[in-house]
Amino acid sequence: MSPAQIAVWVRLTARVSVALYSLGLGGFAVAAFRGRDPRAALRVLQSFVLSHTIHFGFVAWLTVATAGENIMRRGGWLLTSIVGVVFYAAAFAMLSGVRQHHRSAVSGAIVIWLMFVITYLGRIPTNIVFALPAAATSIALGAYLFGPRKPAPHPTVTGKL
Repeated sequence: MSPAQIAVWVRLTARVSVALYSLGLGGFAVAAFRGRDPRAALRVLQSFVLSHTIHFGFVAWLTVATAGENIMRRGGWLLTSIVGVVFYAAAFAMLSGVRQHHRSAVSGAIVIWLMFVITYLGRIPTNIVFALPAAATSIALGAYLFGPRKPAPHPTVTGKL
C-alpha cells in the first residue's frame, strides 16, 4: 500500500475514534438522564480505546512507509511517544472511574478532549469541516461533566440493594 493510501486509513481511524469518544461520553449523560445503567456507553468508550489503538497502528505503518517523515512533521519521536503514553494513561484513568465521575475519569476525559481539540482547532483554517469533531467532543464532554448524574443506589431498610 502506498503512503497516500495508508494516510487515508490514518484519517479514517482518527475520525472513527473521535466519534466513539463523543458517543461514549454523551451516552453517559443520556443514560443518567434516563435513569439507565450506562453499560452501553462504557462499551463505546472501550471501543474508542481499541479504535485509537488501531489508529496508532496505522500511524506506525505510515511511519515505516514514509521513513519517519510523518512523525517528524508532528514534532518528532519524543513528542509523539509522550502523546501516546499520555493518551493511554488518560484513557485508562477515564475508563476506571467514568461511571462514578471519579476525579481520575474526569481528568482523563479532559486530557483526551484537549488532545482532540488541539489537533482539530489547528486545522480549521485549512478546512472548516474540522470544526465538527471539535464541537462534537466539546458537547459530549460538557454533557458528561455538567449533565445529570445517576444517583448511587442506597441500601433499603433491610440492608439489601
